[in-house]
Amino acid sequence: RYFKLAFVRNPWDRMHSAYSYLAERVGRHHNEDGQWASEHLERLSTFEQFIASLDDPRRRREVMAWVHFRPQCDWIRIVGREGVGCDFVGRFESLDDDFGEVCRRLGIEATLPALRRGRGVPYREVYSRSMVERVGRWYQEDVTTFGYRFE
Repeated sequence: RYFKLAFVRNPWDRMHSAYSYLAERVGRHHNEDGQWASEHLERLSTFEQFIASLDDPRRRREVMAWVHFRPQCDWIRIVGREGVGCDFVGRFESLDDDFGEVCRRLGIEATLPALRRGRGVPYREVYSRSMVERVGRWYQEDVTTFGYRFE
């Protein structure tokens, strides 16, 4: 009976953003992200190398289990139910409009502060065709469920 909501992000954008965030933390062991990044990314100097490393199914399972890479459907599925367990699914790409819709539905007025702004290269510029296809396969459920495309 509660209003359940989630926000999702384009899987290709999310993959690149998570990699970029974690790659900056290699060698910084003061938190779990830094420890994970040092263990899994230290020998990979580019996003392309990172994606290629995930062709190994064992490594891909390990990486995709990490909080930043886990499929979004895993976070919003209700065990024992079909589909996503939300009354509203907003998109990162239309965050302000979708947050406004949430506020409207809840009958509240609120603003969403900008705590961290992206400062990297747009994700579309870092993918080759084969990288696009691989990430699309790995996140097929997210792509299908939320209607995402690379473009």
